[in-house]
Amino acid sequence: LLMGLRVLARSRPEPELLRGLVRPALALLDGAGTSQRRSRK
Repeated sequence: LLMGLRVLARSRPEPELLRGLVRPALALLDGAGTSQRRSRK
C-alpha cells in the first residue's frame, strides 16, 4: 500500500487525488487496529 502511494505521489502529484486515496487507507488501518485490540480482551 505504501509503495503504491509513493509511486503515485511521484508520478501524479495531485493533492486531491492523493488525499482521496490516503483517507480510506488510513481508515482501514485504523479500523483493523481497533478490532484487534478488542478481540484480545
